[in-house]
Amino acid sequence: MFESFRTRIGRWFGANRRIELKLEEIMASQKELATQLDEVTAQLQKVGNESALTLQKVNDLEAIIAQGGEVGPELQAAFDALKAQVKTVDDLVPDAEDPNPAEGGTTPPAA
Repeated sequence: MFESFRTRIGRWFGANRRIELKLEEIMASQKELATQLDEVTAQLQKVGNESALTLQKVNDLEAIIAQGGEVGPELQAAFDALKAQVKTVDDLVPDAEDPNPAEGGTTPPAA
């Protein structure tokens, strides 16, 4: 009888240790995933920042062209191609919702 009790206790501790090891594995996996998500978020923020800078350059170039009068066909073609590419990228990314629509922003369309 004493041996049977000892065996049961040993199994119980063994099962608990296996559970503890599995939990440690799950927690490590979650930490790895969180790190990867942080990296992807940073990369996406970088893409957003670069896109915003490119859009600003297009707007600046458009203003310069508008002020300068006539431009050569090569410059106009290059500008039109860049503007079309910016529109393509902009169309791929949904617009962010305005957090303050009451202050002159727009409300997102109803789903």
